[in-house]
Amino acid sequence: MPEQTKGFISNVLASATWDGIKQLWGPAVLAVIVALWQKLKHGSLDWLAIVGMFLVACLLAFLNFRKSNKSARPTVEPLAEKAPVPKEIKAGSDFDKFAAEDSAEMWKRIVLCGVHAKLNTDSVEPCLDIVFRIVNASMFHIMSDGVEGNAYYRGYNHEKCYLSRTPVIADDLNFFSLARGKLGELRIRQFVPLQITDNIASGSGRLKIYFDEVRFKFRFPGIAGKTEFIWFGDEVEVFFPENNQGEPND
Repeated sequence: MPEQTKGFISNVLASATWDGIKQLWGPAVLAVIVALWQKLKHGSLDWLAIVGMFLVACLLAFLNFRKSNKSARPTVEPLAEKAPVPKEIKAGSDFDKFAAEDSAEMWKRIVLCGVHAKLNTDSVEPCLDIVFRIVNASMFHIMSDGVEGNAYYRGYNHEKCYLSRTPVIADDLNFFSLARGKLGELRIRQFVPLQITDNIASGSGRLKIYFDEVRFKFRFPGIAGKTEFIWFGDEVEVFFPENNQGEPND
């Protein structure tokens, strides 16, 4: 082996040996050397102090070794706490059940509480102002802007005599809405010919007009594609103004 290579290896071994002594046993060896030197130089050196120095040196060496090992270890990040997983809403919950039932039978959820009618003969064209007091017993907001069909009254032979004009919602925009669980007034206006008012005045002063074939088209934010339903009116007893103005029909 070449001398240059031997010299290099010797230097490496010497450096490694010195690093080992310095990191681990350096303090202990130093304490032993000092103790032996004092023993040889002064025969009366207290051996208890020597042992204490030796133990302290060993403890320092151990702590140094442990610290170096800890610094060499890779740090492990603590696991992040898992966020709580929200409980899933069970399919077919009570809310979904009630919503499906209401959507299927919305017309049953509109409860009629009373009817009020007033015959106006002072206007250019006589008309009936009718108020249906209804409760929205569903879980949906409802709205209507369309009326179809015609009202009728019974003739002398109890035949149906239809009015020629379809009633309209008595609103500037022909619009009606009602929140869920609320009581509201659906106001409509029915124009009538003079012949009807003359018959009422010359007869008993009253006449029943039937709106059970008049269809009110409602919309609502339902489920399963059901967003519309039809609600029908009810019969109204009309009084001539001189006899009784606007007697309610409950």
